Amino acid sequence: MIKNYSKLFLTISIIFFLVSLTQKAFCVNNDCEYYGFLALIYGFFGFFDGGAGITWLANPIILVSWITFNKKKSIYFNLAAFILGISFLFFEQILMGTNNKYGQITNYELGYYLWLLSFLTMLIGNIFDYIKK
Repeated sequence: MIKNYSKLFLTISIIFFLVSLTQKAFCVNNDCEYYGFLALIYGFFGFFDGGAGITWLANPIILVSWITFNKKKSIYFNLAAFILGISFLFFEQILMGTNNKYGQITNYELGYYLWLLSFLTMLIGNIFDYIKK
């Protein structure tokens, strides 16, 4: 029975992630037009700059966690994604575009919190799966 709950958490995690892409994620210089899907697409470029861009790695890591669900390593990938996602809160600036211009992160919006909730939901599902085994 717990296995069914674990799959439910996996499904809900994916749904939270997908919904987060349709929502505003964060504000830069008080401009709140940064949607989750834009962060997903353009965040790849920020990864090469380091800083807040490194948190973009949470996206492929959570994908690996989803793929490896019901395996012990899924919880480790999931935990790494969650830690990277939370770490975005500790950065004050983010790269804006390809011209090495930085903007001040001024607020976090619903999309960011849904993104984190996706990781947390998956983590709970992984914990249920781990307890089951």
